[in-house]
Amino acid sequence: MSSPTFSSPATIFMFFCFFFINLPFSNSLLKSPLINATARRAPRQLSVNYYAKSCPQVESLVGSVTSNMFKEAPASGPATIRLFFHDCFVEGCDGSILISSKAGSKELAEKDAEDNKDIAKEAFEGINKAKAIVESKCPGVVSCADILAIATRNFVHLVGGPYYEVKKGRWDGKLSKASRVHQNLPQSNSTVDQLLKLFSSKGLTSEDLVVLSGAHTIGFAHCKQFVNRIYNYKGTKKPDPYMDPSVTDLESY
Repeated sequence: MSSPTFSSPATIFMFFCFFFINLPFSNSLLKSPLINATARRAPRQLSVNYYAKSCPQVESLVGSVTSNMFKEAPASGPATIRLFFHDCFVEGCDGSILISSKAGSKELAEKDAEDNKDIAKEAFEGINKAKAIVESKCPGVVSCADILAIATRNFVHLVGGPYYEVKKGRWDGKLSKASRVHQNLPQSNSTVDQLLKLFSSKGLTSEDLVVLSGAHTIGFAHCKQFVNRIYNYKGTKKPDPYMDPSVTDLESY
């Protein structure tokens, strides 16, 4: 696998991606019937200045952590972007992906779902560090969901994208089930129709599908997501005939 790259035309899609997540995307998901019971509390009005009085330094506190993380472990950038995407698509942008499974519980948390096992540990470590430093200055004030949203924006900027304002005021979700993950995330073998249906269920359009998918233009691609298309497409033991031959030539490497 190649190292993360941040300078390609496709990366522009990733930057658009987070404008959608920060604005219409998060709003539409917060209104979705799929959102867990926690989100049925009286909704907060998201605002850029939500913590202006209660924790005015929240942006700089999270920024100090993300800057150091990116220097020490560059993989934390794309990993956190993916973490945010996976959080938002399952129960809304409520931080429920950060909840750990309870020992002895029959139901695993989202974090331990098969689709989330490959998210680099640096993403979780970065959010934990940011939460700890924010708690030390503003105990019990800032939600994990907002910290994840701010950290993601910071990483978008650190990899060369634009800096944009993050609306804050999200509730933290308390319900986190691994069983809810797979059917709510785009899969590498999903058809166009399946992807359109999934995004539509979140209140998103085909245009949103294109720009949000651009978040996967940085970081690593895991072999298990596409290896069958190169070596054993639909059990034929041959490459996917629809793939560009220059891609299937990877067999000879």
